[in-house]
Amino acid sequence: MKALFILARDATYRAHGAFTRSISYAPLSLPVLAALTPPGWNVTLVDEGVQPPLTEGSFDVVGVSCVAASAPRAYELAAFWKRRGAHTILGGIHPTLMPDEAARHADTIVVGFAEHCLSRFWDDHAAGHPQARYEDDLGPRDGPGGGDRVVLHTPRPRRDLLAKRYMSAVGVIANHGCPHRCTFCAIGARCRHRSLPRPVADVVDELASLKTRRVVMLDPSFTADREYALELLAAMAPLRLRWGGLATLDVADDPPLLDALARAGCIGLLVGFESVTPASLARAAKTTNAVPGFKTAVSCLHEHGIRVLGTFVAGFDDDTPDSLDQTLAVIDEIGVDLPRFGILTPFPGTPLHRTLRAQGRILTDDLRLYDETHAVFAPARMSASALESAYLRWWREAYTYRRIRARARDPLSWSLNLAFRWHGRALARLVAQSRTDRARSGHHRYEETTC
Repeated sequence: MKALFILARDATYRAHGAFTRSISYAPLSLPVLAALTPPGWNVTLVDEGVQPPLTEGSFDVVGVSCVAASAPRAYELAAFWKRRGAHTILGGIHPTLMPDEAARHADTIVVGFAEHCLSRFWDDHAAGHPQARYEDDLGPRDGPGGGDRVVLHTPRPRRDLLAKRYMSAVGVIANHGCPHRCTFCAIGARCRHRSLPRPVADVVDELASLKTRRVVMLDPSFTADREYALELLAAMAPLRLRWGGLATLDVADDPPLLDALARAGCIGLLVGFESVTPASLARAAKTTNAVPGFKTAVSCLHEHGIRVLGTFVAGFDDDTPDSLDQTLAVIDEIGVDLPRFGILTPFPGTPLHRTLRAQGRILTDDLRLYDETHAVFAPARMSASALESAYLRWWREAYTYRRIRARARDPLSWSLNLAFRWHGRALARLVAQSRTDRARSGHHRYEETTC
């Protein structure tokens, strides 16, 4: 019996090119799915972000994981393999948030975390009656959440089955959950705004088994469950790792937690600043951020040897082209080591999407454009085209050689800044080509649209 698991690509992979292959970490979804597959099955993994599509062969089961932007591709893959006789499965964040849509394109859909429901599929498949839908057993999707802790049991990923086309740092995840309620975030909606930690011993055993000290902790919010994070960090410290992860900015206000991060070998954190406008943060329910404290927080992280990769989002209702242009000066002032940018995207199934849909501001349902690189809704104070242009100016102006020289403090910072400079220019080409394609087809014309 043969199984194929695919991570579907989206259009941004065309822009990333060598950038994706050189600094991308290996995905966890595929090797975890392989680990959940019963013994005796021959398993093939294909990450279309770094591998060519697989179009030959015969498989009994084909599973495809996707986000919103890669969902159309996932649906194409499911149709292709179903025609070739495979039982098809769709899973990932988008099918979890939009299960009825996904169910139209596959024999089976997985809603939620496969670790807690896929075994039932394999039992049913072996018995000859697989069901159309499997949902994890972690509680009601509309439950209270908000900090509830549910232990998630994840098997050791089958990394040996992955293509050898990723950076050397290995991705590991300890806590799949996030208790925060940012209105635009698909991850929070997927995990019901709760903590979903793995047992600390399991995480440490996995980390100790790796053949590298360079690790990327892929937790959506590593420090959000403070008690769990402190226990895990204490157990990680003897491993002498050098790792990066994701955290909210309020970690800088917690000296014991910050000290624990440093002792455990944390050398970098991705932090969602999102906006330098307090009203925008309030609209997004980003309660962990206070704009006046940005510079102090970054300085505090630097004092502990932790670099800051800061993410910023364009398109909140209080944004204007002028205010977005002023954001770059604030980034310079607060001392972010590596800024990254995205356009506010109302992913289907999130509160933001429901709000904008009710207001009649969704401009397109073409999921291929839901990639944080295109404006898919009508902004409040500018046109969608102006929003895309402001976003591209962020990338262009943030990565001038003058700004790179001002913030790059060592060879690693230099190399990352130069890589992101290339990345921003590749994204500009992608958006320009997308505009040309839409103009030719007459689809999604929104240059003068505003609300």
